[in-house]
Amino acid sequence: MASRANASMRIDTAELKNFAKGLRLVDRSLYLKMNKKIRVAAQVVADDAKARASWSTKIPSTIRVRGGLARLSVVAGKGVPYAVPYEYGGKKMAKGTFKHPVYAAVGSARYEDKGSWPTEKTRPFLVPALAAHRTEVMEAMVIAVNEAIDEALAKGHAL
Repeated sequence: MASRANASMRIDTAELKNFAKGLRLVDRSLYLKMNKKIRVAAQVVADDAKARASWSTKIPSTIRVRGGLARLSVVAGKGVPYAVPYEYGGKKMAKGTFKHPVYAAVGSARYEDKGSWPTEKTRPFLVPALAAHRTEVMEAMVIAVNEAIDEALAKGHAL
């Protein structure tokens, strides 16, 4: 989901929301343990996205994992408004490009050229990182959920 504030790639796990809610009510420590494992698995995507955005001095430090089993996101760009166009491009532009204004000192030749909005190529970092690690993250999520179920049943909890 993209907004002016940040760019993100979300793995939608909404069908597991009821399970997560039930586990949290039955055994909060198991719920927290499972979410930690899932967030560690998603950190692989965040780390890869940071490497792919290493051309920027600001974007990599904004990339982080957010949420848990019910809604897991890797987000970027908080405080860095150009992260979104570099990831997704412009609305009415050719795919893979966007335009941006050029700022210059008052009185300079570039300042006088008010129509100067050069086209820039996108440099996606979140989508390719997720694509590269999707299977790995989903497998880790399945393992974490199965371990949580096994531990809950071993403790005598009814799920």
